[in-house]
Amino acid sequence: MDLGSLILAPIRVPLRVARALDDLTVLADRARTEPDPVEEVRVRLDALLMELTALNLVAREIVEGGRDLTDTAKRVDLTGRDLTDTARQVDVTGRLIHDGGKDLEAAARGVEARGVEIRDGGEDLTQVATRLEIDMRALLSALPKILSAVDVVEELEGAVETVAETIEPLQGTAERVGRVTKRLSRSRGAS
Repeated sequence: MDLGSLILAPIRVPLRVARALDDLTVLADRARTEPDPVEEVRVRLDALLMELTALNLVAREIVEGGRDLTDTAKRVDLTGRDLTDTARQVDVTGRLIHDGGKDLEAAARGVEARGVEIRDGGEDLTQVATRLEIDMRALLSALPKILSAVDVVEELEGAVETVAETIEPLQGTAERVGRVTKRLSRSRGAS
């Protein structure tokens, strides 16, 4: 059964009933005026019964179509409810993604600020490393002179030890000469 038949059925049923009543009226008029109205009435009643049978079949199809339409409407309703639930879940998920995006953006700003600090610190570190490199080059260029000076100091240390060993016995004598010189200078100052 097609959808057009289902939609037009509420209009066709009253039309067929009206036609059947018209036919009945015509039959009644003829029965009064014609000599063999019973046969004609019988033919018309048979036709009317056939139309009523067809009308009954259409009515059954309408009822069955109505059931199918009701079932389809129920499925559409359930699908609509599922779609509404899904839309709500999508909305919640969208909000979570939006909020997470804000958090991620804030974290990225913090990372960016820290990156600027690291970059600036790296520039300072590069300057310090450059100064250290210059100082190390100066130290490396002066290192042979320092090492030769250390050798000279070690040689002088040996000479100083020799001088110390020589002066040590003279130290007592020098002290006595110093006391005598003091006395002499006092005695000259007193005279």
